[in-house]
Amino acid sequence: MCIELKFYLRLVKQVLFPHRLLPAEPGCHLLSPITLPKRKHTLLPLLTVLFLFSYTLMSLLIIEQGNTINSQRLLIRQLFTDSAELSAMKGKAAQQQHALTANPKTTAPDKATVEAQKKPALPRLGPKVNSQQVQTDIRRVLTTI
Repeated sequence: MCIELKFYLRLVKQVLFPHRLLPAEPGCHLLSPITLPKRKHTLLPLLTVLFLFSYTLMSLLIIEQGNTINSQRLLIRQLFTDSAELSAMKGKAAQQQHALTANPKTTAPDKATVEAQKKPALPRLGPKVNSQQVQTDIRRVLTTI
């Protein structure tokens, strides 16, 4: 066990301080020189490729969102223009209708309009309300300041 600890201690010292030459410790005889394990391949190239790929996709997404926003802006402007044209058309139609009603036709009026003008207007009577009911209903009490 002592040999194994000394071996690992020496290995750690060689890894941490490779520029120092460590003398062999007494009682520890190595049959073969210590070799450091080979470095394994890192994932750095793969991560770099994935990083570039993800940024490319994100850039394409941003470009598509910009195009979508521009098309929606154009659509809103077109709808606003159509709405303004429709309002102008409605205004002209209302003016024409008003002009037609202001200038009566020279032809004979319809029978329905003649009958409506001949009938006297009947006065409208409101519902009959019991005076006791009005006084007891608080919601209908007139409050003046």
